[in-house]
Amino acid sequence: MEKEKSKTKSKKTNSEKNTKLNRNKLLFILVVIIVIIIIAVVLVKNNDSKENTDQNEISGETQFYREEEGTKINTSNKLAETKEIEGLEITNANLSEYENNSTFIATLTNKTNTASGEYYLDLKFVDKDNNEIATISCYVDKVEPGQSIELNAAATASLADAYDYIVTRQ
Repeated sequence: MEKEKSKTKSKKTNSEKNTKLNRNKLLFILVVIIVIIIIAVVLVKNNDSKENTDQNEISGETQFYREEEGTKINTSNKLAETKEIEGLEITNANLSEYENNSTFIATLTNKTNTASGEYYLDLKFVDKDNNEIATISCYVDKVEPGQSIELNAAATASLADAYDYIVTRQ
């Protein structure tokens, strides 16, 4: 009789252990499934945001972002293209705006065999439909052949949404 009681008790204990083990397995599987779902959602969201950025750049929209202190920086690919006027090459263009004050900075390199400069350039900023937003002037100091200088221009207007600029000599 005692053997039967101990067998029954042992069966109950084994059955309770199996039930706990099964619960733990199910809980573990559930946690793994939840983690996989979260990872999948994060990857899909990141992929969607990257595709949206790529589509905006392909469609030619002007892109800018805000820095922490409120500065808008224009990242239009068209604005960043190299421009040339009378043997002077304009590269590394950077257009930023802070509280409706815009600053244009670029590298100007003399690609000719003679000194150039000592005159004004007009920078006409346009939107993607080629409508003028604003024109600002900047003075070009004397630039020796092969020499590079920094070109600076400023305006008390928001130019952060400019798509491109056209440079002409005054």
